[in-house]
Amino acid sequence: MPIEFICSTCGAKLRVPDGTGGKNVACPKCQAVSVIPDTTSSASSATPQDNSSSAPQDQFDSPAWASGFRNPYQFNESSNPYQAPPDFGREDTPGIFATGEIVPTRVSMGQLIRESWNLFKTHYGMLWLILLLLFGSGVAIGICMSPLNIAIVFLQQTAPIFALITMQIGFAFLQNLLLTIPVAGGFACLLSVARTGGFSFNDFLIGFRKFVPCVTYSILLWLISALPFAIIVNLANDLGVTPTGRLGIRATDEMIIVFGILIVISYLWYFFSSVRLGWGLFIIVDRNVSSSEAFRISWDISRGNVLTLFATSLVLMVIFVFIAIVTLLIGAILLAPYYHAFFTVCYLLMSGQNFQGKKTAIQLTEE
Repeated sequence: MPIEFICSTCGAKLRVPDGTGGKNVACPKCQAVSVIPDTTSSASSATPQDNSSSAPQDQFDSPAWASGFRNPYQFNESSNPYQAPPDFGREDTPGIFATGEIVPTRVSMGQLIRESWNLFKTHYGMLWLILLLLFGSGVAIGICMSPLNIAIVFLQQTAPIFALITMQIGFAFLQNLLLTIPVAGGFACLLSVARTGGFSFNDFLIGFRKFVPCVTYSILLWLISALPFAIIVNLANDLGVTPTGRLGIRATDEMIIVFGILIVISYLWYFFSSVRLGWGLFIIVDRNVSSSEAFRISWDISRGNVLTLFATSLVLMVIFVFIAIVTLLIGAILLAPYYHAFFTVCYLLMSGQNFQGKKTAIQLTEE
């Protein structure tokens, strides 16, 4: 039968499943860590377990990030530094964030592909549901912005080139800004699925609750990584360097060479900065930190993993293109949620967080 006990900090009455005696859990009301009374033991109360005897941080195939590395971020400690709180994602809470250390960890290609596939096949339906939520949000935002896009199309033949580039970049910026809210909610749902095997609609709304840090982070990341690439590509299009030139200008061979080099350089910078700094929304919805702190953590956990992420992304792209050709796009569509599983696994493993892809947290109920 379930074990009932009183939280020693706030006095809440808690109930846990039978057989969990002696384990450490966090109170869903005050988050204080308590030890579940062991009904099979003669002792009337249990003493806190010594965390020094717990499993080591690095439980993966890859080597540790660095010998003697100390976590610079002062997160609240928990009995299990890898697992989210037991009531992660409960609909009656304003937002539950994970606790414990973040330990930058180097990962391997095989590890990323294997763990992504395990998460994908275990929670295929959940991942598809999250994908549909994000797709629906993107369609709704696209419909709302369609009048602005139509206006730019009509003005592209008459507006000065500087004004046209400004409108095009402004449109892309606004679209990216609006997409930040559902994307942040999608990341929260993905983390919940990886840790608990499910998610609630309350998780998807976290983008609204963390609107300021998420939007601030998105703006800064866009200015750092995407803006140079957007300026060069739009300028090349408008000047006729690419076949889609909009102003009827015939580019010279020198212009094509120069813009070709600039496009390649700006794209490499876009990819590199995205890999190093693009994990901030995951960090904000997972750790409840500021946008500046998210930048620092993202830079740390991605250090040493750029080439691995690039090579893994390239291998996955080749595999998906092959599957798309062989199956006439059907296979690629069915495998679409795999990329969501891949990015979720990348963040969890690079930040040294274990996950089981199923419900492993002790379930608590408060009376």
